[in-house]
Amino acid sequence: LGLGLPTIVASDSEGRLRVDALRTTLDTVDGPVLLCLQAGNLHSGAFDLMREAIAVAHEHGAWVHVDGAFGLWAAASPSLRDRLDGIETADSWATDAHKTLNVPYDCGVAIIARPGIARAALGAQTSYLIKDGEAFLLNVHIGPYSHGNISNHDETRTRKLLLHREEVRKLLSKTQVKGHTLIPTRLYFRHGRVKCELAVAKGKQDWDKRETERRREADREARAAVNASKHRMGR
Repeated sequence: LGLGLPTIVASDSEGRLRVDALRTTLDTVDGPVLLCLQAGNLHSGAFDLMREAIAVAHEHGAWVHVDGAFGLWAAASPSLRDRLDGIETADSWATDAHKTLNVPYDCGVAIIARPGIARAALGAQTSYLIKDGEAFLLNVHIGPYSHGNISNHDETRTRKLLLHREEVRKLLSKTQVKGHTLIPTRLYFRHGRVKCELAVAKGKQDWDKRETERRREADREARAAVNASKHRMGR
């Protein structure tokens, strides 16, 4: 996530996060924070105190994620749902359907309270431009620093790529082949600088798209047949 190394917060004898220790830790942290709470400790089954911990985290501007791999489903039980009191005030949750629900294949579920924030922080909808021997990225959305001020950068400003002239020439030659284009695939840090990975992409013909869809459909049918066979054998 680019947030640095995790910070360990003290817990009780059952592995439940101590809210007083969380407050003390957050008082010493400067910058963005992602707090991960657990709905069901893997060893003890204990649940973090959701309402209290989330309130403290939000006081410090943190994003709260709940790892409910198997324990999140306790919300459906009248006798257990009180252990998740306040969980609805978190920012995101994750659970696994193949654990408590026992579905026959691995299935992870991610839920986000405000999807727009995640899309802005993690998504990229962009294009490139080569003009007068220089390369630029257009419409890349890079969210502002949450602890910044009015001097924060324009989120979608045009960004110049620092390339040698020969590199630009090679990129331009790739785009001149019919049906080929360049697409940015990811942004990452290296030695304190932001790097942009570009890929040469070739558009598919209609017949090629249909063939791909046929293969996918055949794969889905094969997996369904294998799962059905496993169920019959299990009985």
